Order: sequence, then C-alpha cells, then structure tokens
Amino acid sequence: MTKQLLLLVSNMSLNREVAQRQDRAKTILASLGIDYIEIDGADPENKDARIELFEISGRPLQYPQFFLVEDVRETSFLGDMEEVEAINDASSLPQDVLQANPNVLTWDRVMTEQDNEIIFLMSSTPGNLKTMQRQQRAQMLLNARKLPYFCIDGA
Repeated sequence: MTKQLLLLVSNMSLNREVAQRQDRAKTILASLGIDYIEIDGADPENKDARIELFEISGRPLQYPQFFLVEDVRETSFLGDMEEVEAINDASSLPQDVLQANPNVLTWDRVMTEQDNEIIFLMSSTPGNLKTMQRQQRAQMLLNARKLPYFCIDGA
C-alpha cells in the first residue's frame, strides 16, 4: 500500500510565523526527498478540499497541516508542524533507541505499512488538570489519525 504525503498550506497568510513554519515544512520534506502534494487552503478553488481536511484534522485555520493519503484514497491526519518536527527529530535517533521504542514515529515508520498495535496508558483519576488535558490530546490525535488502539487504565 503506497502512502502519499499531503501538505495543507496557506499561501496568502500574512502571519510571519505561519509563513516560516510552512517554509520549514517544505525544507524538511525536500531535504529528505519526500514527495508531497501541496494544497493551498487560501485558494478559493481548494475550498472543498480545505473544508474536508479541516474536518479530518479537527484543527481549522491552522497551517501547515500534514496528512497521509493511502492507495484507496483514505486520508488521515498526520499532524501539525510541531508533531512533524518531532517525527523529523526522532528519525535521526540511533537504531538501538528506536528498536527499544517501537511506538516512536519516524519518517520510515510513517511512510511504510506497519501493523503495530498502540497501547494507550491513561489514568481515570489524573492528578491534575495538565495530565488530564495531555491524555485528552493524545486520545484526540489517535482518533484523528484513525489509529487503532486500546486503553489501559493505570489508576
């Protein structure tokens, strides 16, 4: 099954930070030789695609966003710039570290077919608000990416 990376950008953004993140995203992908499809969310001709991608990610008006398109045209949300930079950083970790941490996303793991099972360790009685928010965000990301997982309550 072939995967294609899709990059959602806004070429009309007046926000300097957004423009810098988009340039950084393109630089990372070019340096790794990763082919991608770029969709300009600001282009009126891409309105339907933009709306669909925002629904998939659950993050409207945020640029850039990264998606994976499968052979069967199933699109899943990969992440935003922060998450993609984490994937990029993890990709340079030594092999022994990656083997000891099979759930760490790298470009090789993202772009190849894998049947890894994700175990989500959480607490039904988190000690503070920050922990609860982190758990909710992690679960939201798993759901947005349509990744199968099961929860274990560590409480």
